[in-house]
Amino acid sequence: MGVSSRLWVVSSLALGACNGSISEVTPLAPPAPTIGVIEDVPAVESCTEPDAAPSSWRQLNAVHYRHAVATILGHELDAELTLDEKQGTVFSERGVTLLNDVARQIAAGEAIDCADEGCAEETIGTWATRAFRRAPDADELATLVGIHDEARADGESNEAALGGVLEILLQAPQTLYAAVRGEPNDAGLVRLSDVELASKLALALWDGVPDPDLLAAAEGGELSTADGVRRVAEGMLEEPRAAVNLSHFIFEWLGLGGGAVREPLESAAKDAELFPDMTPSLRAAMRREVEMLAVKAVLEDQSIEALFNSRDAFVNEELAALYGVDAPAGGEGWIVLPESERAGILTRAAFLTNYAGHLYGSAIRRGVFVLEHALCEPLGEPPPNVDDTPINTAGDSHITNQRDAVVSRTQGTQCQACHASINPAGFLFGQYDAIGAYQAEESFDGAAPELIDPSGSVLGQSFRDAVELSAWMAESSEARSCMVRELFKWSAGRHAHEGDGCALASAHATLAETGNLRDALLELVSSESFRFYRPEPAR
Repeated sequence: MGVSSRLWVVSSLALGACNGSISEVTPLAPPAPTIGVIEDVPAVESCTEPDAAPSSWRQLNAVHYRHAVATILGHELDAELTLDEKQGTVFSERGVTLLNDVARQIAAGEAIDCADEGCAEETIGTWATRAFRRAPDADELATLVGIHDEARADGESNEAALGGVLEILLQAPQTLYAAVRGEPNDAGLVRLSDVELASKLALALWDGVPDPDLLAAAEGGELSTADGVRRVAEGMLEEPRAAVNLSHFIFEWLGLGGGAVREPLESAAKDAELFPDMTPSLRAAMRREVEMLAVKAVLEDQSIEALFNSRDAFVNEELAALYGVDAPAGGEGWIVLPESERAGILTRAAFLTNYAGHLYGSAIRRGVFVLEHALCEPLGEPPPNVDDTPINTAGDSHITNQRDAVVSRTQGTQCQACHASINPAGFLFGQYDAIGAYQAEESFDGAAPELIDPSGSVLGQSFRDAVELSAWMAESSEARSCMVRELFKWSAGRHAHEGDGCALASAHATLAETGNLRDALLELVSSESFRFYRPEPAR
């Protein structure tokens, strides 16, 4: 069976989908809701009526897909899957090509134990149930079995025919998207089915797909109420998969996978002469520290204060040396960092390395992150002709430090609309170099060493340095509100919209009262916004 035939089958498996290749499945993934992104979160006491926002089918990203494949096959894959890590909500041509190749390679490499003709339908049914996160309906199963039977009639072996079906399932829209159908209620909302909720919970809390136990809980009615969803979610957070998911959330929130003007942490360019110790193993230790701190803060300490203010650090010998502390016994483990130098995740090497140039730290990049991603203060788009390269030279013989160089580059009236806020926030991180090492003084662009002034301000409040800023963020309503929005975006797979206000309000009230990140997450996944959606008006 040729690839083109298989792709036609993929489209035919999509109920209501258009004919053609997998890149044409847009009817399965409606556009994002057209209502506005939420600006003001309502007071929790005003939330007396359930509400939710429109929602579209959620496409599995590369991480989700890897977990889905392991679930379908019933075992982990030995090799990495080469997929489009930046795939959007509709498959690109590159994404289709990579997915085609991956599906073909997996199917060809899978040892299918089904020599008996009678086991074919059972095997197909098992695969399809795992792939679709539900039992296939009669038409879907008949189509898949028919493909197998057609291949057998063409002379293919039973195993080869099953391999063709597996290749199709690995690319089917039902596999690649988490369905949003549900049933309407009297309030004008649509409640997701329990099985659909199981898929949504698995994406939110495990970064993957439901296992048999979660599907059994759904089929047994355990997800039919908000309390039931919360109970099941609490159990899911005890699984090791939840820790991996939360570390991935923090990694993505920090932007350590790279961005439009930044390389990923693993490949961020650094000057080899200035930073000879910047090895792949040091970068891996930086990432590991962030992941471990995230899990500790959310699942163990259950505290947003720990995320922003803890001095606990998980280090190996290389990272301990960068921090200027002794490595723990055994070479790897938890230590406590100096009180005057470090506090929380924004003073750790991974973040500081990624928001820096190849010679120096970047006040601008660090300031933008604090405002836009840690405090949810929108800055708007920079001018199209903006110079977004890190400041590595003075540009003026009178400039002898980075602070003055930043001021010089951004002093124009057009720049100051944003940089009046960005620069003071970024200056707070001036005592950390391009790989996050602490420094009391700097030698900038060949000038004589000078003491660094790490003072600055955020949202009109002045701070001595990033340590003092971190202590404030651990307690601030603005940082907690922003973290709720980030948790919502991660768990729901979309930005919060107007109908999501009460879900945000409830989670923010929890975080404001207790600082418990785990409870805030549980509030979000048991909310009406997570369990329901509001149909968009007909156009």
